[in-house]
Amino acid sequence: MKLASEGHVTALLTLTRGDKGRWFGKDLGSWSPQDLAAERTREWQAATKLIGFRHARLLEWPDGGLAASPVDRVTADVVEYVRELRPDIVCTFGPEGAGSEHDDHRAASFFAVRGFHRAAIATEFAERGAAHQAARLYFNASPFSPDVPFVAMTPTHTVDIKPWICFGDAGALHRLKRLLE
Repeated sequence: MKLASEGHVTALLTLTRGDKGRWFGKDLGSWSPQDLAAERTREWQAATKLIGFRHARLLEWPDGGLAASPVDRVTADVVEYVRELRPDIVCTFGPEGAGSEHDDHRAASFFAVRGFHRAAIATEFAERGAAHQAARLYFNASPFSPDVPFVAMTPTHTVDIKPWICFGDAGALHRLKRLLE
């Protein structure tokens, strides 16, 4: 939201539809994966619109199984998006999953790093577009806490996003609900 409000072109690549996760307001297992994927897709579309991403793509790699997906095929999808949009900066989860250690978040970080580097090599996935070297790769990191039992990367930079935080903001929640209708 901050970058979009400052005129930057923003994009999002999401690798899974979340069909193995939770559906808040429903008991675990009381939905089919197809129903959950459809609901999560709707929520994703509304959220990307609310946040203001100019470009957004939702892929359908297996939720809860991203790490076991074919490495070159997922990397090729990431490379294609980088080459298509030609970004200056690529942001992703930290290698530990940005504080959650969620296997899909860790795998997404792995694929983003592979895609970032391979997008710059013309002979890698040549059928997926002309080579492009983004200038920077940023990780979303969580501060180290001795009380939290997972590996964390200590942030080296911080960005003040307070004006764009909408948790508890009734106006933002109302706008999101309207987008979901």
